[in-house]
Amino acid sequence: MAKQQLTAAALPKARSTRLVVRELDSETLIYDLESHKATCLNDFSAQVWRLCDGNRTVSDITEALDLADPSEGAVALTLRKLTKADLLTGVIHSEHAVPSALSRRAVVHRALAITAAIPVVTSMTIPTPAQAASCIPLGGGPCTEDDQCCTNKCNQSTHICIPD
Repeated sequence: MAKQQLTAAALPKARSTRLVVRELDSETLIYDLESHKATCLNDFSAQVWRLCDGNRTVSDITEALDLADPSEGAVALTLRKLTKADLLTGVIHSEHAVPSALSRRAVVHRALAITAAIPVVTSMTIPTPAQAASCIPLGGGPCTEDDQCCTNKCNQSTHICIPD
């Protein structure tokens, strides 16, 4: 099937807005500024994500990978995981993008010969500073409401936590 006949959903595109991306030794850490979710990609998954330019099919991405004989199934599974992690724009729906009969077990079984081709996409939600903050200690401040203070009492005129 020609590229022109494929839908936009069959041509995955990596998100590029509101993300902070840091390359580490063998991993790529991506922090989503909207959802406050951090996602860690192994080298294989990071390569796939970087190749998602909205112009390549799964076959194109597989061919462009810097690995010996990568599995198209491993690329398709990675695209599923990247979509679930909200790192691709749109949703990959097309059977041309992700073979429906492809199971994770089948991909991993084929990829065992090429250990680097096992996709790893791990996400975790990171609390915002306000969510992560503990209570304000006695005499600390500033506070605006009682529940911000460890003592549950905020002096509204001085904005300092006071004793019980």
